[in-house]
Amino acid sequence: MCITNCTKLLYLSIQNILKMDTKQLVDSILETVRTEITEFVEQESGIKCAVEYEMRVIEIGRTISKNLILGTQGNLPKSRNAKKK
Repeated sequence: MCITNCTKLLYLSIQNILKMDTKQLVDSILETVRTEITEFVEQESGIKCAVEYEMRVIEIGRTISKNLILGTQGNLPKSRNAKKK
């Protein structure tokens, strides 16, 4: 649930990120990562099952990777085979 909300929030902010310079872009991506890790640390003590803990860590890793790719590459083209103009 939390990951979905963060991803939606990131998507909305990506439109503004695309217009930023490199330093602002890096700061924005790091802030998103900071938010993910902060939420995990706050929820960590409530996780009792080792499998659930590991799944949450994997989920965070995937989300961070996705955010990094979206933040640096922007939206993917509709067709990868389309000729560049």
